[in-house]
Amino acid sequence: MTKPLRVGYLNPSNYLDRNTFSGTLYYIYKALQVLDIDLIRLGNPRALSSDWLERVKRKARKEMGKIFNHFGEENSDLKIFEELVYRQLKENSCDMIFAPVCSSLISRLNVNIPIISFSDATAFLLREGYNVYTERRSFDAAFEEEKATLQKSSMIVYSSEWAANSAIHDFGLDLARIKIIPLGANLDSIPEKNKIFNKLSATQCQLLFIGKDWARKGGNIAYQTLLDLLEMGLDVKLTMVGSRPPSGNLHHPNLKIIPFLNKNIPSQQNKLTELFLSSHFLLFPTRSDCSPIVICEANAHGVPVISTDVGGISSIIKQGKNGYLLPLSSHSQDFANTITELYREQTRYEKLVQDSRAEHESRLNWSSWARDMQSVFMEVKTTVPKIYRGDNKYL
Repeated sequence: MTKPLRVGYLNPSNYLDRNTFSGTLYYIYKALQVLDIDLIRLGNPRALSSDWLERVKRKARKEMGKIFNHFGEENSDLKIFEELVYRQLKENSCDMIFAPVCSSLISRLNVNIPIISFSDATAFLLREGYNVYTERRSFDAAFEEEKATLQKSSMIVYSSEWAANSAIHDFGLDLARIKIIPLGANLDSIPEKNKIFNKLSATQCQLLFIGKDWARKGGNIAYQTLLDLLEMGLDVKLTMVGSRPPSGNLHHPNLKIIPFLNKNIPSQQNKLTELFLSSHFLLFPTRSDCSPIVICEANAHGVPVISTDVGGISSIIKQGKNGYLLPLSSHSQDFANTITELYREQTRYEKLVQDSRAEHESRLNWSSWARDMQSVFMEVKTTVPKIYRGDNKYL
């Protein structure tokens, strides 16, 4: 009988916390658990806080008075964690390592087993869209760190064509070493399909906005869209979850702001589910993004998404299928016109609800993601030599 693959799951943060990386690391871990593999937990997720690496960087900046470079600097905390991983690999033999979003660690590791890395962006894309690595030294450090990670990885999984294309063009990565697999919805339970149609009987159009970063997610545009819709004569309400407007609270009888909902608390998770099920659209006029999970979550509830065509969103939203993408230059009136047109054509809107749920069921879910990852594991197993011939020399 063939033994199952032993795959080490590696990330320095607390990937058992639903709030780490918006819960994606947790749901990736849970998705891999159901595969026919032995999933080996590497690191010490219960002991490390979700912002462990951020605290390491802040400490280094304070002590050294300069930008911290994971790639070139030795740091005692990071070194201790690195040695922990080496000890774990000696005690728990792995056929390969799966390492999501942790270039800072993979760039340092020297092991003789294949590494499969995952990311939703590159350093180039983050600099362009997130206003990070603004100083040359910080970008150079991130570039060298990511370059080392890509060199050490047998396969690199990206969540969008946008990210994969950057790896090809900006790092010269071979297409044969790239897989593109869309992510799933970070939800413990998916509502029954019949429930997604309850909103069709509502007499008021319900809009939902979700985002922690008010400015980057387009909070002001979402609010102005509400005003434009009301001006156009549509009876509409907007609920905004996850952040507050930076210049004081906005007050409007058709607006509700919920600063935060914690998915780790059942009552708050239930509240989020209720909001999704009662909403006709997720209004998501983001200015920059990678592969926002909230779109997958909305589709799981049969909620179409009206968003901007930025980052990796075009790999999630199929135009006219599970939502609509507007150009980044679009104004609130453009969003209002799109919503009004779709909402007032009942047959078209019902089809949009059906198709949004269908997109979740067919590809925007963690089961589909895990099946594709199983294929990646098997491909690496059959194509990469047992003793990995790369830069990895440890063990």
